[in-house]
Amino acid sequence: MCEVGPKPIAMPIAQEPIAVKVGAYGDSVYFNEAERVYSACVVFRGEAEKLVNNGKAFNSFQPISYQAQVVAGMNYKIQVEVTGPSQIMPIEPPVIAKNILEMTVYWGLPPATPELTEAKLLQPLH
Repeated sequence: MCEVGPKPIAMPIAQEPIAVKVGAYGDSVYFNEAERVYSACVVFRGEAEKLVNNGKAFNSFQPISYQAQVVAGMNYKIQVEVTGPSQIMPIEPPVIAKNILEMTVYWGLPPATPELTEAKLLQPLH
């Protein structure tokens, strides 16, 4: 006998709730490298906009990928899709230019804080 229609979806098994006392801290949660890079990207957004977009905010700012290089600490080369209004005279509807912003962030050995070492558009905004 052939079955017709979608198969039922298996539901995940519920886990035991984690007991946390009111007013107490819970267990430690560790950031992974992707979260660390993403947070650096967000922190340096304004500085990157000053360097490559004359201080004007991008309409959108979406991190898409990164590469890591081990040095005395870490270098992260982060690619971000950015959009901004066209620099050409306004027309209807407005032209939105998509570009890739490449940010290089150096994160030294602890207790160092990250620093933006380079920001450049791989294709200039129109």
